[in-house]
Amino acid sequence: APFDWHNATVYFVLTDRFENGDPSNDQSYGRHKDGMAEIGTFHGGDLRGLTNKLDYLQQLGVNALWISAPFEQIHGWVGGGTKGDFPHYAYHGYYTQDWTNLDANMGNEADLRTLVDNAHQRGIRILFDVVMNHTGYATLADMQEFQFGALYLSGDEVKKTLGERWSDWKPAIGQTWHSFNDYINFSDKTGWDKWWGKNWIRTDIGDYDNPGFDDLTMSLAFLPDIKTESTTASGLPVFYKNKTDTHAKVIDGFTPRDYLTHWLSQWVRDYGIDGFRVDTAKHVELPAWQQLKTEASAAL
Repeated sequence: APFDWHNATVYFVLTDRFENGDPSNDQSYGRHKDGMAEIGTFHGGDLRGLTNKLDYLQQLGVNALWISAPFEQIHGWVGGGTKGDFPHYAYHGYYTQDWTNLDANMGNEADLRTLVDNAHQRGIRILFDVVMNHTGYATLADMQEFQFGALYLSGDEVKKTLGERWSDWKPAIGQTWHSFNDYINFSDKTGWDKWWGKNWIRTDIGDYDNPGFDDLTMSLAFLPDIKTESTTASGLPVFYKNKTDTHAKVIDGFTPRDYLTHWLSQWVRDYGIDGFRVDTAKHVELPAWQQLKTEASAAL
């Protein structure tokens, strides 16, 4: 029978937790294991691992593979769980930082092309999980690398407290993994203006517009809410000027929604991605999803 989305056998895979095809990318961006239960760390699964498992998936009768968002995530961690008893990285793909890049933990563009081509040869379609509602939390790793935000520490205190590489910080006796927040000055307007910028997000940090109380403008789990409803040309996220590897280019008149739908559709155009599963759907305006569908369908 011809393929029909209404009758597809879809297999969802959290790529990081599935199959490690390339151990050399496991510790990208200075990420590392926590030496404890490894609840919230990257485990090593990647796109090459998915390719290695395609025969297995085909034998199961799978004809659509939905994978966790493979885009570049926040590089660092935040406190995990209510007690902050473990570091929580974006292994799940829900804290996107750059929609134009693959996360290095997932692999490279050749790995993605190999996965898609080999899946298509077996009659398996590839779906990306995508998020347009929010970005990721601010982490010490990204603050240091992309030079945004502000600390309460100054001079020698910074290195003494956070170390050479801030993401290597570990809680001392009496602290939890949430305690890194105590060193961050979240009200410093100048420092936080260098992050996404007010045209892009609403958050309770710095001088940004505060989140609302309805589904569309609220801050979900304290994550920065993207202004997908905005009709104001936004430019690129401010910190991208310190992010030399981004493929994002300024497009005149584009709003955050325009950039997101453009960036996501580019994956369809470049790799033949067959579809998207949209995350946090009720938290984004329907016209934004319609725009994504229209642009991505045209790209296919």
